[in-house]
Amino acid sequence: MLLDLLKKGDPESGKKIGSSSGVESFQVRIHPMYDSRLRSFFLVRGDGSVEDFCYMNCVNNIVPMPE
Repeated sequence: MLLDLLKKGDPESGKKIGSSSGVESFQVRIHPMYDSRLRSFFLVRGDGSVEDFCYMNCVNNIVPMPE
């Protein structure tokens, strides 16, 4: 479900997923660059590299939320 959301809702999904290794798994982690109380989704590629993504931005790109 998360992979489908990412593909449909993130304009940079191809870059985030990666062309050769693809997505191996998803994790919820504390984001190192933001408030330590906030959890974020990260995708883990087949080569072990990770990338964060915002599920709310993905949802909003598919079905815009009211102001």
